Amino acid sequence: MKTLLFTKAAPADAAGDALLLPASSFICAGIVSDSTLDLDFKKIDGTHDQSRVTLTFTAGKGFEAMKAVLATIAGNPKSNIVDVVDIANNALMADTNSLFTAVAFA
Repeated sequence: MKTLLFTKAAPADAAGDALLLPASSFICAGIVSDSTLDLDFKKIDGTHDQSRVTLTFTAGKGFEAMKAVLATIAGNPKSNIVDVVDIANNALMADTNSLFTAVAFA
């Protein structure tokens, strides 16, 4: 099963530092401002709620941010874990190191 990893601190060893979600739980993505993108996922616990990952990107780069995220989610990785955005280690999807600046979970 392909899983998506979002990390916002290094080391990711405390509550709230990272989030790992199954790619199959992805619902939708939407640009909500000039510099933020929301990714919604079905809750794993079966409730009718959702998990949200908010990515902050360079202002005015919404198209590039959306394209990078969706290509990563849809890609066929060598590993089952896809490191979508890792702010702490600048391991931001291929060739997007300066695009994303923050990750938040809700």
